Amino acid sequence: MSPRSPRFRGPAPVRGAWNQVQVPPASLAAGTRYWIAILGPGGALAFRDRCCSVASDGPTETSAQTDLAVLPQIVQRKGYLLNVASLAAASHAPLMGPYTASKAGVEALTDTLRVELSTTGARAGCAYFGFIDTDLVRASFAQSSTQTLQANMPAFIRTPVPVGKAVDAIERAVDKRLARTWAPRFVGGFLALRGILQPLAEKRLMGSPELAAAIAEADAAGRSEGDLGVAGQLVS
Repeated sequence: MSPRSPRFRGPAPVRGAWNQVQVPPASLAAGTRYWIAILGPGGALAFRDRCCSVASDGPTETSAQTDLAVLPQIVQRKGYLLNVASLAAASHAPLMGPYTASKAGVEALTDTLRVELSTTGARAGCAYFGFIDTDLVRASFAQSSTQTLQANMPAFIRTPVPVGKAVDAIERAVDKRLARTWAPRFVGGFLALRGILQPLAEKRLMGSPELAAAIAEADAAGRSEGDLGVAGQLVS
């Protein structure tokens, strides 16, 4: 979010307080979809074109790398760091094992940083998003195994919301230096009640005939849980 954006609602920034992390130019291959950009401790910018090609390349690993690169500047300016997790950090669905584990790691990393940074005047927050209307979500929903499991999912959960909802949540977090932010609205309730809702969801799915069918469809299609389950097929 730029401080000059008409959407910015915070106080006028102090001159020189923004854009202090130096990021050098990086080469991209035309026609290649990139999953994530990682800022290394030395300031080098790298791009990954696959989702978690090996276990150590998950969101937790990349979040830790970027956090380490920017923390000195954030601490120096008593700034704010926002890591992006997911509803998957609290809701662990089938066919998404590596993704849910990685996002839970991002949440745990942020919880630790939040406490550690409190001694410096800097702050850390975590963003939790449900299904947002992106290419990744649309590709996941197009898979037959996902469509089979959707029968067990309430409509308000499985209906993607516009990207603008996620942008608004991020802006609120930056503006108010929130410990947590989320979109859609129901995600906040799920986070608060995760200890109750996760066991209930497990019980419902384990008794569902759709679960066996979805797993069989995923196996027949040759999808590997070594990436990100069904979601990883967009860029793998």
